[in-house]
Amino acid sequence: MNNSTNQPSNRKLHRIWIATSLALALSGCFDSDDDNKAPEINEAPVAVDDALTTQADIAFEGTLSATDPENDPLTFALADDGSLGTATVNSDGSFTYTPDAQVTGSDSFTFSVSDGFNQQVAGTVTVTIEAQQLSVASYTREVFNQAPTDKPLPVNGREFTQDADDAAFDDLLID
Repeated sequence: MNNSTNQPSNRKLHRIWIATSLALALSGCFDSDDDNKAPEINEAPVAVDDALTTQADIAFEGTLSATDPENDPLTFALADDGSLGTATVNSDGSFTYTPDAQVTGSDSFTFSVSDGFNQQVAGTVTVTIEAQQLSVASYTREVFNQAPTDKPLPVNGREFTQDADDAAFDDLLID
């Protein structure tokens, strides 16, 4: 075999080898199984509004509710307090609403919830504060049994049921 005739053939093989290697290397760089997949988007949680009923001077404890499409852990916080009471919201969603003293009516407070990835979203808890239903007979006895230095019993925020007759108070009356 003559070297002069064999040399072009080696060059040709060398060029083919370089072109093939380059093509394989580049095809590996641009090929991905994820090319047709949309990027994953983390969606915001959804806060669930709630309504509760309590009575004057009686605190209410509960748990706020929200859902997250990706089941991310959620963190709750108080956004805006009520005008007729005070809400305390813990990060796990548990809360306490305490109405102001001797008040009845409608109130609300706003909470926020976050999944740590998106903007916080808000929910509202509507509160109905009803009057305490009390018995005239038992409340009157409670008043008569107080010491002179005791704080007066409240009457605001109370609704009395007339369940007493004269005979029920004979022991309290002096002739």
